[in-house]
Amino acid sequence: MFGFIHESVHQMMIRRYGDDFWIAVLARTGFEMGKENIVNHYYPDGDTYALIDSVSALAKIPREQVWEMYGAFLIEYTMEIGWDELLRTMSPNLKGFFG
Repeated sequence: MFGFIHESVHQMMIRRYGDDFWIAVLARTGFEMGKENIVNHYYPDGDTYALIDSVSALAKIPREQVWEMYGAFLIEYTMEIGWDELLRTMSPNLKGFFG
């Protein structure tokens, strides 16, 4: 998966749980700080799933809940960083975007 996913998970975790939590996630996953979220890098899907599994284990919430939390955060984060205009060019509404 693209590094943007890792970076947005990173942003979600530090905002929700703090930097120390993210450092623990990286340690559990085996990622080196600064190399886990290179935006334009493509990571194997297994790396992304391992990251989410670590978040799930450390936060003590089901993996599915982490993904749901991420989905909600991603919309807000995308708009925050200015990608909302890019998304609007792809479709004028959410139904068309996912259709």
